[in-house]
Order: sequence, then structure tokens, then C-alpha cells
Amino acid sequence: MYNSGGEEFVALFGILLLILVFGVLYFLPTIIVVCNKQHNNKVGVIIVNFLLGWSFLGWVISLVWSFQKSAPAQVQVSLNANHNSFQQPHSVGSFSQQPQSQTRVVSPPSLVTPCTWQGFLYRDGALQRQFPVSTRSLIIGRSNDADIQIDDGQVSGRHWQIQATDNGVELKDLNSSNGTWKHGQTRTEWDLAQEGDWYQVGSVQLGFRRV
Repeated sequence: MYNSGGEEFVALFGILLLILVFGVLYFLPTIIVVCNKQHNNKVGVIIVNFLLGWSFLGWVISLVWSFQKSAPAQVQVSLNANHNSFQQPHSVGSFSQQPQSQTRVVSPPSLVTPCTWQGFLYRDGALQRQFPVSTRSLIIGRSNDADIQIDDGQVSGRHWQIQATDNGVELKDLNSSNGTWKHGQTRTEWDLAQEGDWYQVGSVQLGFRRV
């Protein structure tokens, strides 16, 4: 006996699957830009995707645009030599505001080489940690096994590796999710930091001072 119900079900299932696949592909730029935490114009991508996604060129434009990663908001930072600390103002152009909190100097237990630099970690304008940097490499990140831990969603589990050298502090970005932005403007994977240089991811800043 001919079973038309089964064939109708398969046909309906196939149509729904095609609609689902087409919908995901059509709105792929929107999905990507919503997941891209560092994109600063999500609305623009979504509008282009919705209005011009029917054309291949419009879809490609919105897709490429959705992958864009914007540099974090620029924050001016300087070293305060008198207090041997990293100083970050609360308003651009003003350097008179002192950090809201100070933290003790913490030496990793296995640090046996001489300390030649001091590192400073800031978050939202407040000093979170001050620590020695020597010729032994240190890992900074969110994971429990990091030498210097900082609890921030923008920071990867193993975000930076730092090590003092004769010419400055060698800083490596360990393939982090959100990258490293020197002076809040230029994305960098490796750098030889000097006094006055600072590195940012999200609301977290990292800087160094020779001791």
C-alpha cells in the first residue's frame, strides 16, 4: 500500500532543514558580531546584514565587518616615580588622582633570581597588584596556575608571559582571546617594554618600572 504520509514528512523535514540552514547562513554576521565582545558597532553590522544580506556583496561586507576587533577605550597612564607605583587618572588629561587602593608586594615563592623591575596591574583605575619581575619568566592570567592571577573576564587563563632582560621587560601575548593593546591603541603579540610603556586588555592595564 502506498504510504504518502511518510514521504510528506520527509519532504517537510527537508524543507525545514533548508530554511534553518539558510537562516543561519543569512544571519551568520549578526551571530558573530553579537558574540564579538570587542566590536564597537554591533548595530551597524546587524542593520547591514538584515537589509543587504540578500545580496552576496552585502552579506560579505557584514560578515567581514562582524569579525572586526576594536581597540579598547584609550586610557592615559604614567609612572609615579615618587611613590614607586603605576598611576592611572580617572579622567583623561588629569594625572592628579591617586589610585583608590594599594596592594602589598607579593614575591612568587619560587623567585630566586634578582628583582630588576616592578610590575603593576590596574583594573578600572585601581591598583590591583604590584609584583617583582626578574629574569625568571612569569605567567599572568585568570587561571589558578598563573603566577600572577587577576580575576577579569577579558583576561585569558594564560594571557601574558613576562621576563626581565638587560634591555627591558619581554612581554608575550600567549594567544589570548582578546589580545594585548600597547598604550590602548596598537595590538601587539610581543614587545620589549620600557618604563612608561603600558599594555591593556579590557579594563586591565599592565606596566613596569625599573628598580
